[in-house]
Amino acid sequence: MTPARQTTPTVEILEAIAADRGLEIDRQRLETALEMHRKFRPELDMLRGVELSPIPPYIQPETAHRWIENGGRLP
Repeated sequence: MTPARQTTPTVEILEAIAADRGLEIDRQRLETALEMHRKFRPELDMLRGVELSPIPPYIQPETAHRWIENGGRLP
């Protein structure tokens, strides 16, 4: 299996995605979104790598916070 290729989006890529979906989003908002993406990408990548099957069909907010703090694992 080959590792997943990671790409870092640019404002231009986000503009193209928005245009493709018929959205008009000003450049400042796209730059802010990109900044948030860069800030939280490591955590998102970590959570995407966690198998979700052990999660019960219901989850309480306090359980969800512990789950996130434990890297996607129930305590």
